[in-house]
Amino acid sequence: MVSPQFNQEADLRVALHSEGRYQLLFFARLQGFDLYAGPSGLKNLLRSSWHGTGKVHIHTPEGRKVGMPLVMPEEFRGRAKLYSGGYSGTDWSYRPKPDSSTRRTLILESIAAERGLSLDLWAVEPQRDDLVAEILAEYRGLKGIELISNTRVDWTRPQLMAVAGTLTAAAWEASRRSSNLSARDPVV
Repeated sequence: MVSPQFNQEADLRVALHSEGRYQLLFFARLQGFDLYAGPSGLKNLLRSSWHGTGKVHIHTPEGRKVGMPLVMPEEFRGRAKLYSGGYSGTDWSYRPKPDSSTRRTLILESIAAERGLSLDLWAVEPQRDDLVAEILAEYRGLKGIELISNTRVDWTRPQLMAVAGTLTAAAWEASRRSSNLSARDPVV
């Protein structure tokens, strides 16, 4: 067991790049054993926190909700998806900082978001590359989903991993055809 005073820090960011501009899509920040995560630009909306005590909070339009408690982060074993969503925004003023001993940034080219974008945050037990491989294999095995990229913070307990995916070209086209058909159907 790690002492409650354990001093670890990590920032994980996912940004979109287009024509020399950047848009911050998602952030995760781990301070000690408190993790804060969510989409950028939606202050206190759809954000979550997982605290060193195991308590989970979710911020919704109705305010802060208490989620189901999880194991304390310092005792976490295995792998678990902590956060998932698709994001797009309008603020292109983000300036990414270089990766460092406490920061990782996954930069996606805007073409990656043309067929929709899914961003997932995973917790992974330290020194378990086999679990990372399992997670990535799941994305490769999902029908209709194309794995775009991933990055991880591997110096923390638990490790954090961001995974970006999009619809395959075939799934995107099927979705568009379906949408076009419903738009032409008369409302009864």
